[in-house]
Amino acid sequence: MLLELNHVDEVLPEIDHIILLDNGRVVADGPKAETLTTKTLSALYRRPIELAQSASGFFRVSVV
Repeated sequence: MLLELNHVDEVLPEIDHIILLDNGRVVADGPKAETLTTKTLSALYRRPIELAQSASGFFRVSVV
């Protein structure tokens, strides 16, 4: 199944593989734990990002 999302907070806990795109170009691709990080999201959005994961497995992104 392929699921296209525009918001990190919509990533379901069951998702285990992430591909991050920037204008159609792959900037990160791999397991969620390795791909969905503060470092990769900060590079993608070109600004400092803080990433937090709730106990239920959902993520929350904040601009620092």
